[in-house]
Amino acid sequence: MSDSEAGGGLIQEPLKNKLRRLQQGKCTVEDDIDANNTISESLLKELDTLQTESQLLEISHQEKQELCQKLQFQCKESEQESVRLAEEIKKREELLAQLRCEIQDLKLKQRKQRMEFENHLHQLMEQHKKLYFVIKDSRPKE
Repeated sequence: MSDSEAGGGLIQEPLKNKLRRLQQGKCTVEDDIDANNTISESLLKELDTLQTESQLLEISHQEKQELCQKLQFQCKESEQESVRLAEEIKKREELLAQLRCEIQDLKLKQRKQRMEFENHLHQLMEQHKKLYFVIKDSRPKE
């Protein structure tokens, strides 16, 4: 063996060790890259799922806002209708009270007229009786 071969063998051994370590490091890095790719794919799928869910939630939120606006509008209309009906009821109650007063006045007027009529009738009957007796007494007896 020559010195160059012996020296070359000594130099090659550390290089082989270094090469082995580098290859092991390369395997470790490749394993890490594969693991990171797997995690990245999983995170991308989760991101896609979350984006889809976010879109669905936004659509649902928009629909609920529209429904809320519609219900608020209907509520406002109902309140206005309720106020209108309350005013109409009040007017009708006032009219009803007025008509009741008029009916009561008419009843009192009719009662007064009836009493006047009865008094007048009674007076006429009394006059008739008196006249009858006067005429009866003034006739010659047959």
